[in-house]
Amino acid sequence: MPVAAQQQSPSSTPPAERYEVLRRLGSGGFADVFEARDRETGERVALKVLREGSAMPARAAREVEAARALEHPAIVALHDVVTDGRRVCLVWELVEGEALDELPDELGDADAVALAVELFEGLGFAHSQGVIHRDVKPQNVMLDTEGHVKIMDFGIARLLDADTLTSEGDLIGTIAYMSPEQAAGRRVGPPSDVYSAGLVLFELLAGDNPVRGETPAETLSNVAAGRLPSLGEWRPDL
Repeated sequence: MPVAAQQQSPSSTPPAERYEVLRRLGSGGFADVFEARDRETGERVALKVLREGSAMPARAAREVEAARALEHPAIVALHDVVTDGRRVCLVWELVEGEALDELPDELGDADAVALAVELFEGLGFAHSQGVIHRDVKPQNVMLDTEGHVKIMDFGIARLLDADTLTSEGDLIGTIAYMSPEQAAGRRVGPPSDVYSAGLVLFELLAGDNPVRGETPAETLSNVAAGRLPSLGEWRPDL
């Protein structure tokens, strides 16, 4: 039965009062990410601070609340949503490890398939709870220090729609993993996440994304036309 996705407002407790920022972990088109310490529990967390002006529409807020209820070994836990009145901060489980796009090229075929199994299991659980990721790509899939998959950013893809496609690099990187229906702006469901995860597995096995072009327009054209080469042709030894 899908998790309850009742609309709730982010906590009004100022983030600086609850969380001590330790170091910057990275930045993206819509947010800055920091390692922080929860002053109440002492736990280290990943604090994703949405840039000022990044709103949280009611529909996105409901989905974030649904994502907070996802408890699965392959899904990074969303602990809290807080705001200082100007910015919204998402408090995530801190995962020690590397994103799939940072893994060395020598990842073996058996390891790639094992990672994909965990990725599909995590997505399948979320779908069973009525939650769709909408932004499955190597940058959003972590491999922790024990070698297990952790899917990041569940439930906030709606927040990214206006901001992740702001630069040419982000556009190529995001659209290259979209399903044709998502790239066309149509309503997406679980099959769209499965398609994107399939592209991630293809890239792990073949060493490259099969639809990424030299320009955003070429990438979008490849996605929309469903131009998927045969993995057997790319890896006849597989």
